[in-house]
Amino acid sequence: ALWVPAGLFVACLLTCGCCLAGFVASSALWHRATCDAVRVYIEELPVSRAAKISRELLLDHDSALSTPNSTQRLMRLEAQVQPPRQQPLLMTPFTKQPCVVYSCSVSKLLRDSVHPVPAAFAADSIDFQVSLVDAP
Repeated sequence: ALWVPAGLFVACLLTCGCCLAGFVASSALWHRATCDAVRVYIEELPVSRAAKISRELLLDHDSALSTPNSTQRLMRLEAQVQPPRQQPLLMTPFTKQPCVVYSCSVSKLLRDSVHPVPAAFAADSIDFQVSLVDAP
């Protein structure tokens, strides 16, 4: 039988636990930093105005079946959700705010599990339209 001193065994357990905690923390921080970097990049883009978009895309507002054109580049838009005409707005489950799309979940964190276990999930959406903030 292999005999390992108790102190060495405890040190190995602590080392493994610290490595695992460090991995989980660095993974979460990397995800957050990546999301923050994308947000900063988008917020630095100039806002494309409705008149410029119409000029660049040569939109044909007379035809309901027109095929949208593409600028082949990233554009930042400021838009506003228009409330649906035929159906009532949804209400978010937790905050009871009116909305057109929601997704929520509740998870249970188990003691020995790194990943939480989903306990409940709900999502819903209704048809809606958006309009550019500065559109006529």
